[in-house]
Amino acid sequence: MVILGLPLLMLSGCVDLVVTHTVDLPASGVETLRLRADRGNMDLWGVTEGRFEVEVKSWSSGSGDTRANEREAANDWGALVYDDVLELWGLSRAAFSGVNFTVRGPTAVTTDVVVLNGEVDLWNLTGGNTVTATHIYGRDLSGDLDLFADESVDVQVFPKDGDVIELYATHGDITLGLPDGGEYDIEVFTKRAKDIQITNLSFDSYGGEPGYFRSTTGEGKVHIRVFAGRGNFYLVDSGSLAR
Repeated sequence: MVILGLPLLMLSGCVDLVVTHTVDLPASGVETLRLRADRGNMDLWGVTEGRFEVEVKSWSSGSGDTRANEREAANDWGALVYDDVLELWGLSRAAFSGVNFTVRGPTAVTTDVVVLNGEVDLWNLTGGNTVTATHIYGRDLSGDLDLFADESVDVQVFPKDGDVIELYATHGDITLGLPDGGEYDIEVFTKRAKDIQITNLSFDSYGGEPGYFRSTTGEGKVHIRVFAGRGNFYLVDSGSLAR
């Protein structure tokens, strides 16, 4: 029976379907980008001024064209500006489907992002980021950060005095890249011993115990708190991370 069924599976095949949409929206007066999505990925680039370029990819997979088209057609998404908010949303009502967003906009926008199942990538942003996702990846970030990942966090940050950075990961690793010599107040908590690996960034003082690390430099003008669940924590020089 298995041998007879195999050709049928091969003949039916799996069809991957992606439908791409593009939307240009004004950025004048917009202070916050808000995204809510249940399944999919988001890339946010701080590269343009004056407008948001939004690319939406509604995707699905199915055992044949009909099933793939039905699943993609059940996806819902939106992109609009009202008052000072760019509002984005994605909803996938069927299995094996989702909505991906790629947004290019001003560097100073503040983000408020929740993706229940997917990755969020942030590039060259200065306005502060609050993100919940499965995986979070960021490069060239500054401003306040409040990042919560079910799996991993990997960010390169160039903070300003007064910034507050809070990183959480439930299961995966956290990697934080910071410039050497900053005035940091750093506190790290993990659930397992020997999971904290630190590069000395010219700290004035540092110390800890299994599952805990604390350091301060200067007046501690940048406040950093890290909570790693079942993964490791790596503190590295920001210059060592690929951009």
